[in-house]
Amino acid sequence: MTRSTSRRRTVLASLATLSLLTACSSPVGGNPSAISSPPASSSSTSSSAGSDPFASLSPCTLLDQALKDEGYPAAAPNSGDPRHACEVSKPVYGGVGLQLQAGRNYKENIGDPSKGRTGDVNGRPAVQVKERLGSKGDCEIFLDVSPNSRAIVLASLVNRNTDEACIYAGQEATKIEPLLPK
Repeated sequence: MTRSTSRRRTVLASLATLSLLTACSSPVGGNPSAISSPPASSSSTSSSAGSDPFASLSPCTLLDQALKDEGYPAAAPNSGDPRHACEVSKPVYGGVGLQLQAGRNYKENIGDPSKGRTGDVNGRPAVQVKERLGSKGDCEIFLDVSPNSRAIVLASLVNRNTDEACIYAGQEATKIEPLLPK
């Protein structure tokens, strides 16, 4: 297997594990902790849509809109969470993923708080996490979406370093942020 093929598999694996700053200021505080799934709603669809700020949004549509001028193919649903996560990649370059998570705080599931930096994207509170899953060239940005929800942008670049991936993730998060509910 070539280095390029191996790196591409790493990129795709990173995108597949999306659980997914232009301004970084301080480390994320607290201890890492596991998160539980939000409780299933037994109420009707209309009342559950009221608590899900993403109910009428498609992560693939958002990703395609944000990346429309960058030469990516159409975004595809992530096999691990096809309703809430999408990804897109270019061979030899890398990829971008987006996951929309209702009921999850943007500071949850950071894993190693020393890898996270708080800041904002277009004024929206966010956390940037370098190599959260341990892969060089990966960077995630967790964006706050009220009420108590988040959007995760993941950039995973082939043959690039993590700092470059974080710059790219920040650029993409800046394009995605205005498309998210306020």
